[in-house]
Amino acid sequence: MKGLVAAQLHTILKEHKDMQAVGLTEDGQQDIALCVELSPQFVLVEPDMRDKKEKPDE
Repeated sequence: MKGLVAAQLHTILKEHKDMQAVGLTEDGQQDIALCVELSPQFVLVEPDMRDKKEKPDE
């Protein structure tokens, strides 16, 4: 399902000339590294990041 959603978002963004998909990651660590590297104006992140080391909610 995740791949399908990402593919659909990429297709939608291609239709908008003022927006561009610049990266796709598999986990929270990659999310952070790519954000630091690219400094995007907008980030879409899945809320369930299973690789996080701390769980403040518990």
